[in-house]
Amino acid sequence: MFSLPPIRGILSVFGGFLINMTVGAFHGTFGNMLPYLTSYRRQFDPAVRSGDLAMILPAGGIAQGISFLLAGSLIFPLLGPRRCLLLGCIVFVAAPFLGYLTLEGNLLILALCYGSLSATAVNMVLIPIILIPVTWFPNSKGKVVGFTACGFGLSAFVFTPLQTLLINPGNIKPINNLNTSEDSESVYFTSPEVLSRVPTSLLYLGCIYSVLFALGLLLCVEKDGEEKKKSMSLDDIRKSFRYLVCTGLRNRDFYLLWLTRFSLLVVCGGILSHWKSFSLHINKDDRLVSIVGGGNGAVNGCSRLLAGVLMDRFRFSSLMPVLCCLLSGCLLALYWVSMAVFPGFVSLLWFIFLFAFMHFATVPTQAIQLFDKEFNSVILGGIGLADSAAYTCLALLNLTFFSSDHSQYLHFFISLSGFAILASIVTYFVRDNQTKQIGEVNNSQTNQTKEIWEVNNSKTNRSKEIWEVNNSKIN
Repeated sequence: MFSLPPIRGILSVFGGFLINMTVGAFHGTFGNMLPYLTSYRRQFDPAVRSGDLAMILPAGGIAQGISFLLAGSLIFPLLGPRRCLLLGCIVFVAAPFLGYLTLEGNLLILALCYGSLSATAVNMVLIPIILIPVTWFPNSKGKVVGFTACGFGLSAFVFTPLQTLLINPGNIKPINNLNTSEDSESVYFTSPEVLSRVPTSLLYLGCIYSVLFALGLLLCVEKDGEEKKKSMSLDDIRKSFRYLVCTGLRNRDFYLLWLTRFSLLVVCGGILSHWKSFSLHINKDDRLVSIVGGGNGAVNGCSRLLAGVLMDRFRFSSLMPVLCCLLSGCLLALYWVSMAVFPGFVSLLWFIFLFAFMHFATVPTQAIQLFDKEFNSVILGGIGLADSAAYTCLALLNLTFFSSDHSQYLHFFISLSGFAILASIVTYFVRDNQTKQIGEVNNSQTNQTKEIWEVNNSKTNRSKEIWEVNNSKIN
C-alpha cells in the first residue's frame, strides 16, 4: 500500500539542501569572485595576476582533504552529527569576515583565512549533511544524497548574480592589461566604483550565510531514535580507525573511489577557478558572464540530482565511465569552440558542469552501499582525503599554465581532459553492491565447505584411532 513520506523527513532533506546551497558558495562562486579579488589587489601591487589569486582555491582544497578525514574519523564521531554540523556552519561564516580583514594584507594569510577556513568548514558540513537526511529514507539513498548535493551545485545559480549585483551593478566592463603586450589575454576591473565594493561584499555575504544556515539547522534533523544509536565515545573513534585501516584500506574499491574523486576534483577545481577569467577574455560583458555563471550553478545542481536518480537505476561501473568520456570530449573541444562562437562555448561549459560534478553524488552513494553503514563517516573521510592531493595537483597546473604573463588555456583544458579519461578507466573497475554481496556469499560458502571438510576429516581421524586401538587389543 502506498504511503506518503513523513513531512519531518521532507523538511530535513530540504534543510540539508539549504545548508548545502550555502556552503557551496565558496567553491561555486570562487571563479566569479576571482577577477574582482585580483583587480582589487592590483591597486596595491600591479604585478599581481589572476594566477596568483587563483591559488586561494587550491590552498583551501589542500586543507579540505585533511579536514574531510578528521571530520569523518574524529570530529563527527566525537561531537555527533548535529554539533559537527553546527561547528562547520560557524567556521564557514567566519571565513568571509576574516577575508574582509585580510584582503589587503599578505596573500598567504588571505589564502588561509578565506580559502583554507572556508574549505575546512565545507567538509565538516558535508558528512553530516549526507548522513542525517538518509536516516528518514534508507531505501532511497541515491535520491536523497542527490537532492541535498543538488543544493551545493545550485549555490552558484543563487550567489553568482548576487555577487555581481553587489560589486558591479552598473555592468562596468573590465579592460585588457596594457602593462605588457604578452598579457593581452588577461582582463581586470579598474573602475573605483567597482573596486570599492569588493571588501564590503564579503561582509554582506557573511550575513546572508548566517541567516540561511540558521534556517537549515532548524530543519535538518535525524529521524527519532537514530541519533541515540550513535555513541560518541573514544572507543567508537578507535573502532572507526580500525575499520578504516583493517577494512577500508584493504578494499580495492576504496582506492578506486579515491582515485575517482581525485581525478574529477582536479577537473572541477580547474573549471571553477578559471571559467570566468576565460569567459571575460572572450566576452567582456560582466553581467552576461554572471548570467552564464548562474547557469553553471543550475546545471551543477541538476547534475547532482540527476546523478542520484541514475545511481538508483544503473550500476556505478556502467554509468560513470560513459559520463567521464563525454566530459573529456567537451574539455577537448572547449577552447576551439570558444574561439568560433560564444553560445557554443556556453553550451559546452554547461555540459562540462553537468558531467564533472555528478561524482559528488555518485561516489558517496557508492561508498555508502559498499561499506558498513556504521562506519560511513570514516570511509567518506578517507575518500575525501583525495581533495588534498587533487588541489595540490591543481596548484601545480596553475603554476605551469598561469604563472607567466601569457595564460595557456588550451593546454590547461587538454590536461583536464586527461584527468577525465583517467576517471573513466578507474570507475569501470569499481564493484557494485550486488557483486560485492555475491563475493561475500561465495566466500561464506567456501568457508562453510572448508569447515565441513575439517569436521569430516576429524571424524575420519578419530575412526582411524579407534580402529588402531581395537586392532592393538586383538593382537
